Amino acid sequence: MKIVGLTKMSSKGQITIPKDVRKILEINPSSNVLFLEIDQQRIFIDKEIRRYKWKENLWEQIQVVGLAKITTQGQITLPKEIREKLDLTDGDNLLFIEENNKRIFIDKEILSKRS
Repeated sequence: MKIVGLTKMSSKGQITIPKDVRKILEINPSSNVLFLEIDQQRIFIDKEIRRYKWKENLWEQIQVVGLAKITTQGQITLPKEIREKLDLTDGDNLLFIEENNKRIFIDKEILSKRS
């Protein structure tokens, strides 16, 4: 796994999907972006028509938890349910983490505090 992007969320839940992430997922302006939850643990982001890239037995464990349309500037508004699940608030950073097969999951960046 590797971090392929980082973005900051606005007060209205808007984020810009980093160019590297858009390239990996082949997302273009006006593409629909799906948010998928696996086993109530992780939220994945994927292009709406890429279902064939997921193993068939994995689809039984997946729940679609959001859909957003990307703008020409690469922006989307994160659905409220996603913001709540990840406990995101205004100004929080959102990590995009790639797994071995071009699946990208998102997570809130947790900064460690030094004492």
